[in-house]
Amino acid sequence: MPKSTLIHHLFKPLTLSLLGLTVLAGCQSTSIQDSSGQPNAQAEFEQLVYLQDFPIPKGAKWDSQKTLILGSGKGWTGRLAFSAPMGETEAFQFFQEQMTKLGWQPISLVRAKTSILAFTRTDRAALVEVTGQMMGGIVVSITVTPR
Repeated sequence: MPKSTLIHHLFKPLTLSLLGLTVLAGCQSTSIQDSSGQPNAQAEFEQLVYLQDFPIPKGAKWDSQKTLILGSGKGWTGRLAFSAPMGETEAFQFFQEQMTKLGWQPISLVRAKTSILAFTRTDRAALVEVTGQMMGGIVVSITVTPR
């Protein structure tokens, strides 16, 4: 085996391990605690930097199980999931108006059982899915990708 191939073969697993550790270290976060000292996921949600460029309805409750955020600030990608105490029609209008106010350009707006609003802005695209819940309120998923 040529020397360069042998070196590449030996160091590839090490490089991948270091890359994995770097990604994991970047995913660490400090949690906000409530008065009992327990992590307060809702307070974290309300203070996320990621929300600077997306409208979040009042009373929204973060779904940490369905949320996946990679990166930080206004360059993050992934999915933000939450529920909110509002009707489907009100939510559709809220996202249509507020996204536009924040500089997002609508591409496609479809009102249905699960309404889908697609937007772009500079180098990013966002897909907002709004679904009504049987007991009232809505479930929202905002998926953001590079354009």
